[in-house]
Amino acid sequence: MSDVTDEPDFSISPEEAVVAADTRFQFKANLFAEVSWSVDRAPGYEDVLGFIDSDGGVYTAPSDVPDAGAYVVVTAHDRSGQQRAERLVRLVKSVSQWGNEEPGLWISPADALVEAGETMRFKTRNGLEDVSWSLEKAPGCKGVPGVIDADTGAYTAPASASPATNADTDPDTDAYVVIKAVHRPTGDSAQRVVKLVK
Repeated sequence: MSDVTDEPDFSISPEEAVVAADTRFQFKANLFAEVSWSVDRAPGYEDVLGFIDSDGGVYTAPSDVPDAGAYVVVTAHDRSGQQRAERLVRLVKSVSQWGNEEPGLWISPADALVEAGETMRFKTRNGLEDVSWSLEKAPGCKGVPGVIDADTGAYTAPASASPATNADTDPDTDAYVVIKAVHRPTGDSAQRVVKLVK
């Protein structure tokens, strides 16, 4: 999922953020203007949030993170109200858990925002070949929108990225899908939660 932004030059760093339970993490925006920060629950993770310093961008993860991990959404707002950027952040129970979870596989782009009807090719960041690609429904979502080529990792979003694919009935709810990759020779696996936009 790439940054959601009204201006292409406004983004949050780092691009890839994994935060262990009960630890702090510094986010930054590439603007000299004043920025305010907020954190929201990702779909399917209503019990996990933590908090963020609205002025400084320092996020503190909750002390209780599920064994399987979780996600939150960190957002930066230009105080003029003209620009914003969004980053999907993964939470894990411990640093050691993250270190052992994806030892040989990492999906790029790190974040992906896919528009309705758009095709985006996912790759392994370290160039591994013989990888099998698949889709799963995101936690809290009713369906698995779009299709992915199992051999190439080319994902095509549905013509209408309807938030109706989500469990919530709110028409403004975003749609998400999980991209999974498995390295056939080793069995190493990785996944990315991808946000779909209309």
